[in-house]
Amino acid sequence: MRSRYRSGFDQEEFLDPDVPNKFTIKLNPVGIEIQPGQRLRLDVSSSEFSNFDRNHNTGKDFWSDTELKIAKQTVFHNTEMPSRLLMPLISKKYD
Repeated sequence: MRSRYRSGFDQEEFLDPDVPNKFTIKLNPVGIEIQPGQRLRLDVSSSEFSNFDRNHNTGKDFWSDTELKIAKQTVFHNTEMPSRLLMPLISKKYD
């Protein structure tokens, strides 16, 4: 998901780094068996190269931009701005 196209591909909107934004990101289906006592970790990044095009984080034209900037993501997790990960659960009876 490119944040500049969060309102549609016909209108670019750039983020203000000082304003929190809400994103709902739908992930591709994944199946994993988690044993009792195991944990999950969620990584948040600004790209998944080579599965998707690189994000230069400059807002300039992707094909002609030669500059790269480091992006910073903040995941809020307080009462005013809670974050969450929703995952479907398929219960399995262990033998």
